[in-house]
Amino acid sequence: MKDKINSLQILRAFFALVVVVRHVLYELSLFDNNNSELLDFYQVLHFGSIGVDGFFVISGFIMYYVHSDDFLKPSISFKFLLRRFLRIAPLYWILTSLTLLIMLFFPSSVNDGKEINIPHVLASYLFVPWENSIGLHYPPLAPGWSLNFEMYFYLIFSLFLFFPKKYFVTGISLIFFISVLFNQKVIDFPILNMITDPMLIEFLLGIFIGIMFRKKYLSQKPILLVLISIIIVSLNIFIRVDHEFRLFSYGIPSALLIFSLLCLENKFKIKFNRFFMFLGTISYSLYLSHVFSYKLIYMVLSSGFIINNADLTIVISISFSILVATFVYFMIEKPFEIFAKRLRLKYNF
Repeated sequence: MKDKINSLQILRAFFALVVVVRHVLYELSLFDNNNSELLDFYQVLHFGSIGVDGFFVISGFIMYYVHSDDFLKPSISFKFLLRRFLRIAPLYWILTSLTLLIMLFFPSSVNDGKEINIPHVLASYLFVPWENSIGLHYPPLAPGWSLNFEMYFYLIFSLFLFFPKKYFVTGISLIFFISVLFNQKVIDFPILNMITDPMLIEFLLGIFIGIMFRKKYLSQKPILLVLISIIIVSLNIFIRVDHEFRLFSYGIPSALLIFSLLCLENKFKIKFNRFFMFLGTISYSLYLSHVFSYKLIYMVLSSGFIINNADLTIVISISFSILVATFVYFMIEKPFEIFAKRLRLKYNF
C-alpha cells in the first residue's frame, strides 16, 4: 500500500466541483433573460470541462504509482481488472439503473427526447460507447462517458502487467500515440472514436508524472511552479479552445497543476482544508450523482425564481449536489468499498 497523497484529494475535489459548476451553468443558460453574473463571465461556462481531463491525468498517475511494482506477478492482470471493476462499476450501475427508471416512468423529465434503446443500455453497462436514440455517444447516465475511457485505459494497463516493466512506458505510449494518429481518419463509430481520441494521451501524462514522482524528479521551486500552473489553467476561463485541442488547453495544464502540487506536498508539510479533503473523498459520488441533484433543483424552483435569482440558484444547486453526493457516498459507495475490501482479503486479490 502506497502512502496517501493529500494533494490528490484536493485536486479531485477541484476537478469534480468544476464539472458540477459547468453543468449547473449550462442548465441555467437554457433560461432566457436570466440575470447571472457568473454565467456571463467570459468562458467560465465551458471551463468545467477541464475536470474530466484532470481526472484522466490523476488516473494515469495513480495506476502507475500504485502498480509499478506489480509487473509479472502471478494473475496480476486479472486481479487488477477485478479491483478496478469493483471500484467503478457498482455505483455507476446503480445510478445508471436509476436513470433508466426515470426515463421509463417520468419521460417528461427527459426534455431532450432520449428514449431507452436496449443495445445502447447493454453497451453502457459494459462500459462500451454506443450511439443513443438521439444520435449522441453518451450513456444513459451522461458522466459515464468518461468511465468508458477509464475502463479502456485499465484494460490496456492490465495487458502490460503480463510483461516486464521495462516494456511498459514505450509500449503503452506507442499504442496511444499511434491510435491517436488515426483519429477521425477511420470509420465514424463510437468505439473507434474513443480508442483514437487524443484525450488518451492524458493518461500517459499521468504515467509520466508517476515516473518522475517515484524517481524523485521533482521541482525544488514548487511554489513558483504552482503559481505558473494556476495561471495557465485559469487562462481557460478567458479563452475557449475547440474540443479537438483540449489535450493542449485542458490536459497539459491539468498535468502541470497536478505535478506542481505533488512537488509542493513533497517539499512542505501542508495542512489541507478538511472540507476540500472530504470533497476529494466523495468526488466519484459527486461526479456521478450531481446530474440528478441540479436537475431536481431546476425542476423544483420556479422559472421566475431561477431567472431573477440566477446566481443564488447556482449556489443552491451546487450545495444540494454536494449534500446528495455525501448521502450517496455513505449509503452506496462506501459500503461497496468495504465489501470489495473483504472480498480482496478473502480471495487474495
